[in-house]
Amino acid sequence: MTRLLPETVGFWTLIGAFCAWAAFASISAAADVTLSFVDGDGADVQDVIATLEVPDGTAPAAPAPVDVEVNQYRQAFDPLVTTVPVNSSVSFRNSDSFAHHVYSFSKAKAFEHRQPTRGVTEPLTLDNPGLIALGCNIHDHMLAYIYVSDTPFYGLSGKDGNVRMQGVPDGDYVLKIWHPRLKGKAIEKSVTVAGEGLEIREKLELKPPRKVKKSLYSR
Repeated sequence: MTRLLPETVGFWTLIGAFCAWAAFASISAAADVTLSFVDGDGADVQDVIATLEVPDGTAPAAPAPVDVEVNQYRQAFDPLVTTVPVNSSVSFRNSDSFAHHVYSFSKAKAFEHRQPTRGVTEPLTLDNPGLIALGCNIHDHMLAYIYVSDTPFYGLSGKDGNVRMQGVPDGDYVLKIWHPRLKGKAIEKSVTVAGEGLEIREKLELKPPRKVKKSLYSR
């Protein structure tokens, strides 16, 4: 059996320590980002889309595509806002006893599906990033949104008004914020993510909720 000299053992011990430090450094060079959204009265805001994008536009690879479903029930889309990675697919379910005609003229995806009876459409691939606004050709008050992200650093606020992004590499980013009732254009601001993490509380100026008058047979 070959025996290592003490100085050789010391060398490999040093190399091992350096590799362990390098691994730790690469792990610690990512942080968690927590975003909190409230309205003018300080109430939590649901359905806020938040993304982190690198300034030069070279986004990291998006996560694996997913399959989602948007329901149509009592003349409303559910959920109101959906977020997915690029190349995901969406199906539309008609849970009402009457017809719907879901469509979009959005640049990210233009399409239409006539749904005369209950059932689910064939999956539609969302192969372009961006915001897709949904409508119904029969019920004009029906609106919903799908955001297709080409960056892995995105999120949708829940009832608590929070978005959490884990493992964001250190660096400079452009934070983009959007909500269906946001006054004006989407909010953009420069932020820096460091190893200790980043917490942001954003007060949003929102329009009043839409007043929707549905027909009697929607009950």
